[in-house]
Amino acid sequence: ESRLFKPELGGGGLLDIGIYVISFARMIMKNAPLNVVSLADFGQTGVDEQAGMVMSYGGDRMALLTCATRTTTPHVAQIFGTEGYITVHHAFWHSEKLTVVRGDKEETLDIPFKGNGYTHEAEEVGTCLRAGKPESDVLPLDETLSIMKTLDWVRAQWNLEYPFE
Repeated sequence: ESRLFKPELGGGGLLDIGIYVISFARMIMKNAPLNVVSLADFGQTGVDEQAGMVMSYGGDRMALLTCATRTTTPHVAQIFGTEGYITVHHAFWHSEKLTVVRGDKEETLDIPFKGNGYTHEAEEVGTCLRAGKPESDVLPLDETLSIMKTLDWVRAQWNLEYPFE
């Protein structure tokens, strides 16, 4: 009965959760992927219930992303580098903590957070409207379109079309 399993409502993991992992990778990498390889499992209703994506960004930078509506995942984000890694803890899109590991040193930091995960987005919209700005400097329209093109690139690999298309 959930909207997540209804193709006519754009159900599935990619549009519900995948946009967050793709947007997070885009934020970290600072550019759109140069190549994308992905696979998905489709459930009884025809929506993508779990998926994996590998994206390359040039300069030896890659992202390994997953999204799922049927299976339970840890909802963490990790960024790995040559000298260590960062873990953004559970519900990374509105986490209150991250851990930085560098060599044998580990430090957990608080992330200033308020609201339910959409608060920062709503505040930015309000700021732009009050300033008469047609788009945000934080997430410009070109970047939004780039993220949507990446979602479409993934969907094309799956031959996924929604009934309303």
